[in-house]
Amino acid sequence: MDWFTVFLIGCSLAMQADEGPFAAPVDLADPPATLQVPDTTQPITKPQPGAVPIDLLVEDGSNVSRLNPPQLVDEALTLPAEAALSGQPLSLTAALGASVDRRQQRESVQAYWQLVEAVANYRFCFDYEMQLRQVPSEAEIVPELETAKASARAMLQQAQAEALEAQHALAARVLMASGGPLPLPADRPHVGAYRTHFDRLFSPRTAPALAVRIDRTLPLRRQAIEHRAGAVRAAEEAKQAASNAFQEDQTELADLLQCMQRCRKQRQALIATVCRYNHDIAAYALLVAPPGTPAKGLVRMLIKPSDLQPVSYDQPVPTPAQRNGAKVPTRAKRSEARQKESSDDESGWLPSESTREPESQSDDSTDTEPARPMVPVEREATDPQVRTLNKPVSAAGNDDLGVKADVSAEQLAEALYGREELEPAWGQPLSLRQCLAHQAVEGRRSLIEAYWRAGERIARYQTLRRHAAMLDAIDVSPEDRLSTCRLRSATLAAEAAASEAHASAIESQFALAAQMNRPAGAADPVPSTTPHAGPYPLKLDGQLAPSWPMRRLTAVIPALAKSARQHAAAVAKAAESDRPDSRRTVRTVNHQTEQTLAFLGQLTKYNTAIAHYTLAVLPPETSSEQLFTMLVPQ
Repeated sequence: MDWFTVFLIGCSLAMQADEGPFAAPVDLADPPATLQVPDTTQPITKPQPGAVPIDLLVEDGSNVSRLNPPQLVDEALTLPAEAALSGQPLSLTAALGASVDRRQQRESVQAYWQLVEAVANYRFCFDYEMQLRQVPSEAEIVPELETAKASARAMLQQAQAEALEAQHALAARVLMASGGPLPLPADRPHVGAYRTHFDRLFSPRTAPALAVRIDRTLPLRRQAIEHRAGAVRAAEEAKQAASNAFQEDQTELADLLQCMQRCRKQRQALIATVCRYNHDIAAYALLVAPPGTPAKGLVRMLIKPSDLQPVSYDQPVPTPAQRNGAKVPTRAKRSEARQKESSDDESGWLPSESTREPESQSDDSTDTEPARPMVPVEREATDPQVRTLNKPVSAAGNDDLGVKADVSAEQLAEALYGREELEPAWGQPLSLRQCLAHQAVEGRRSLIEAYWRAGERIARYQTLRRHAAMLDAIDVSPEDRLSTCRLRSATLAAEAAASEAHASAIESQFALAAQMNRPAGAADPVPSTTPHAGPYPLKLDGQLAPSWPMRRLTAVIPALAKSARQHAAAVAKAAESDRPDSRRTVRTVNHQTEQTLAFLGQLTKYNTAIAHYTLAVLPPETSSEQLFTMLVPQ
């Protein structure tokens, strides 16, 4: 009997003894004497003698309230009988079965979770469109309602197209027969805690930077899932409250439509957070799994597949369960010519496409990230609350995002990039001058880009923490159930966004450390130089022959400078509308935060363009000190 058979028997015994949805971790034997990171091109072979499998999942608990994360995910992946999207279930084990090396395994898992997200988004759009059909079409609200229905139909068609694309991508990735049915995910992503066993796997050996980073960010992404689930619950309650108020002629159709739309958006944000969490889990598991681990062993390091789910795509689709949820009730007779202003959208803040930070999918890092020196196990605790702001941010009185109504772009940058609130656990503050002093000439461009990116992500985290504090300080009457639920959903969504921004900031610190070639055990770098926010003097444009790249930079830099000033003015206007003598609402707080994040993103683009221009016009032998003065002119 080989080690893997023993492992499966141990898992079966553990699962029989546990009544919850996830089995308790199996006690493992001593880890192997050496841990080998598999080559991404190494073919999968039989398990090596003496290799130790790893069971990384943690029990999620069985006594949970309604609409907990596992239930929300399961509901999202259960398609109604009326759905146009169809296929046959494909298990994650079957999806991995066609892979011959670690690179293909990683791509297959990524394609699987991308399909999960696409199917869930289709389900959310389907539910939204069906709910709009149930709203009674009274004569005075028909135009507004018909507009919402047309938009919902368009979103549903787009979601179906995206799901079909994801189905075909997975089918091609796992080499399914071209004439067969398209795949649907049979396995659900993991939403519980994930135990990396980092200390036991790597102590006293050094660990890859990727493993260290994921070990530190997984708890933050798990925390974000809980906040997102809470935001969904509150949004559902707000939708029900708006439905009841609409039935009793106590609110307008716009309020009900806003609640329905926000409920859909909160669910989409939840599934995106869950899938990102599982992308990171896969990156870690595929990094530490012993060479030759078969597909079933890998899957048990990723999820706990349910015995009730199909395990291959050639099994029939089970009869789908209908979604639980109250229908929108018929509205009572409308009172005489009652006009009421539509209330503020007191719902969860979700950044617009212009302010949403693009997140790299986790983790093709072995292919795209520069190699960072191996680091020792001595690391900070993985408790997501350890690395946070140095003091609570009060949102009472005049406290806000730290923005004054008459602020300039330079003053706003100084305020947002201040690091006084960060605890020492974040790492070592380093100026751009210090980073450039020890960087080779050929690596300057990548270093500067990573430096501004890390600075922006830390500033985003600080902004979102203040945003959550401001929402938490808003007072609403407990008797106003609709406003109470909206505010609770908004606050939880903001907490989730802050947790995700925290994880993103840590990832950017690791990327910067890799560019700096930081020695093993060195503290994480914390950028302390404020990016340039004023006009930039283009004094060197005559030193080089005209070219399209140079023409682009000399045209784009002034435009970006003007854009940064305009974004700063927009932030100031938003701060003015949220002054203490006005009624602070979720809408005003959301608007101020959205404008602030847009300013941060624009500032990074501006300083990156300055770096590209400066490096192009200065000779390679330019000293780091002179380069710094050109990058951040005083």
